[in-house]
Amino acid sequence: MIIILSIILVFGAIFLFVPTGYFVSATEKALRLEHFDTMDIVAIVMFVSSRKEDENLEDLVAFKILTQMTNGKNVEAKRGWLIHGGTIDKEGSSYRNTIELITTFKGSGIKLKPAAMDDVFDVNESFQLINDIFSRQLYGTNPRQVVCDLTSGTKLMSLGMALACGGDRKLIYFPKTEKDDAAQYIHIDTQSLLVTPHA
Repeated sequence: MIIILSIILVFGAIFLFVPTGYFVSATEKALRLEHFDTMDIVAIVMFVSSRKEDENLEDLVAFKILTQMTNGKNVEAKRGWLIHGGTIDKEGSSYRNTIELITTFKGSGIKLKPAAMDDVFDVNESFQLINDIFSRQLYGTNPRQVVCDLTSGTKLMSLGMALACGGDRKLIYFPKTEKDDAAQYIHIDTQSLLVTPHA
């Protein structure tokens, strides 16, 4: 908890005392829209949301991303961690969606593994889970070829993931587009947001 409070204080001090102009070019660089099938990745860590009564599994961002990963020409995703909240097994729950995604994409070339969070409003749990995946579960996979997607998490889950990614892990977000097919993503370059000055 002390570490997270320290990080928040540092960020606050930076934004309070550093002129806004220093972040302009960095922000433009960090928040660029890129096409998903150009990304060189072999694994993904992502949140799976619950869904409303009128939504199908195909409406989930996670489904659309996994479809892109298994259909893309240049994307060879071999592994994935689907983070869900709790183990409530009811229609539309995050847990049920995770199980259905694993079943749907079985045999598509990507091995999916569920990862549970007890409290989806706990920054520390999200932070520790992401770090655990990187430190204990990659089994020889190059960390530079692993991407973390924070799109479908609660705000606190996403914050935990962002903090765990630091400056050297790939972090992305899928905005809603006209096609809404998750073909384009925003790469969040956490290092450049802080260290690239505006000339």
